[in-house]
Amino acid sequence: MTSVLLGSMRQSRQSPGFIMWVVTLLIVMLSIIGLQSHKLDLLTPARDLLSFKLFPAVMAAYLMAACPAFVWIIARKEWLLKFSRSWLIIASGATFGLLMGRSWETYQVLEQGHWGVTNLYEVSLLLLAFVAGLTPWVENKVDGKTEVLNVAVAPLIVAGVGFTLWLASIGMAGPQHLVPSLKSYWLPFHVVANFVGYGAFCVAAGAGLMHLWRWRQDKRKNRSLLPDQKTCEELGFRAVAVGFPVFTLAILLGAIWAYEAWGGYWSWDPKETWALIVWLVYAGYLHSRMNRKTSDVVLAIWLVVGFLVTMFCYLGVNMWLGGMHSYGSLG
Repeated sequence: MTSVLLGSMRQSRQSPGFIMWVVTLLIVMLSIIGLQSHKLDLLTPARDLLSFKLFPAVMAAYLMAACPAFVWIIARKEWLLKFSRSWLIIASGATFGLLMGRSWETYQVLEQGHWGVTNLYEVSLLLLAFVAGLTPWVENKVDGKTEVLNVAVAPLIVAGVGFTLWLASIGMAGPQHLVPSLKSYWLPFHVVANFVGYGAFCVAAGAGLMHLWRWRQDKRKNRSLLPDQKTCEELGFRAVAVGFPVFTLAILLGAIWAYEAWGGYWSWDPKETWALIVWLVYAGYLHSRMNRKTSDVVLAIWLVVGFLVTMFCYLGVNMWLGGMHSYGSLG
């Protein structure tokens, strides 16, 4: 599993998609910094920040990726999938550039600056960026016609865009002061690792749904343009193989951070408990998959259920269970 992750990282650095991603990131980040240098102060309102003004354009980039994927369902033109793939990469790079530029902005407009991954609005952007970025990365590593994975994740992308736009509409898009427990150098490492896992699990769920649909078509002996079941299963596994070890690292980093902030490595806080449940779900998936005693269809269902558990950990805990991680709530 670790070799899958490391091998993918080595190959991706040489791909045109990775270069496009980096160029987009740098353009957005340097624009935010360069165009606002020496123009911001503690009195600058959030609506005047370039990260706030560029936010709708970045959301439009995600829709530019999702719409061709939906149109492909009817038109079945190969160029639509390639167009969708390119916009996924652009949207992901632009979002990372936006978040890095936002980090710089906080040091200009707040008394104490911080990384731009501290509230629900910012981490929702981070999740979108990882889903969009990991989708072409995962499908690159599997033989066969896998660009259809864009179609499978498109509904998740649209839902994420709608949710993030709603968060911005209720006033959560502006830089915010940190609660004391978040003022730690562990913050960016724990949060980014956590959302690599979340993003990979979302992509895996898309592969799982695609697998189940292909299984249904095969059972009815219908012609399908989707990848075969074996390829769909491999896509789901590859996504989990990337996300699971990084999510494990996130839990370990969180435990160390909790000890420094609260005096204990583990407190059974609702967020911690559900993070452990998510970890157990995907550990069980990998164990079952490696033993080869579970059917591929059951594994596909497992990925979809795992996604629902992950989403409850990401949002449901914040909305209904609270706890010491309540700074990530909708309020």
